[in-house]
Amino acid sequence: RKLPKPRGRPIALATELISVSKYAIRHPPFQDAEFGELLASMKASGKNLVPAAARPLESGKFELIYGHRRLAAAQALNLRLECLVYDLTDDDLPYFIVAENDGRTAPRPHALGLIFRRWLDEKKFPSQVSLAAAVGRGKSDVCSMTRLADLPSVIVDAFNSPDELITRHAARLHQVWEKEPELVKQRAAAVHALREAKSGPSAARMYHKLIGQAPKQANEAEPET
Repeated sequence: RKLPKPRGRPIALATELISVSKYAIRHPPFQDAEFGELLASMKASGKNLVPAAARPLESGKFELIYGHRRLAAAQALNLRLECLVYDLTDDDLPYFIVAENDGRTAPRPHALGLIFRRWLDEKKFPSQVSLAAAVGRGKSDVCSMTRLADLPSVIVDAFNSPDELITRHAARLHQVWEKEPELVKQRAAAVHALREAKSGPSAARMYHKLIGQAPKQANEAEPET
């Protein structure tokens, strides 16, 4: 799907005219160091130097597409928000949000899975098929990503980061967890012990340890998808 272009140059919108999209990926409160730096930058310049994006609503207000940190900072500083304005239909909106985030921050499969799981749980889409069509991804990809999001914390926490989880591991990890959860917990504990000893295995080796299989090669590396 071809992404639309903005109407023109950014415009400064009063924050009370802006509502957050129901498909928002990021939500307040923002309290990390990155948000503190954004606050300082906007306070010094009097505006957000990188524009957010919004679409016009029939009410005369605007729906934020991306730039939720910038909106929160503008509200805290009582500033207007510089926004690019896009004419998007309801069908275009989720695709645009996911595509824009892919290009900007390249969210990993587990992170996207959490987003897709939330949208499904909140009934924003009736099925994974309709969600996949809306965001321009294959049904199998959406299914695998949501299965990653559904993994128990004992498995997710065994990895150095959830970002290391990849889609083709989702089904097998669920399978071993459903079949032998206590054994998976023991394997996860062994992985944690290795990490504490500063000899933690790679993501590929952690996966194989959790499913109880030896990797094909001692230095096996997994692609990122």
